[in-house]
Amino acid sequence: MNGSDGDGPLTPQELTALRALLRRFASYDLDQWEEWQVATPHGPAYIVITRAPEPDWATERFIPL
Repeated sequence: MNGSDGDGPLTPQELTALRALLRRFASYDLDQWEEWQVATPHGPAYIVITRAPEPDWATERFIPL
């Protein structure tokens, strides 16, 4: 269960909302790419959102939202 300050894993409802927001972001706000760094308890996480995969990326490894 999440704490009052939002710590902890996402609930199923939060994960559903995140997916919906990512779809909207990709549809209306993403130009060519975004590159984000997020601090986590395990070290930084790097997030790349792009309109075109890198040539060596196997697109079938991506999970459709």
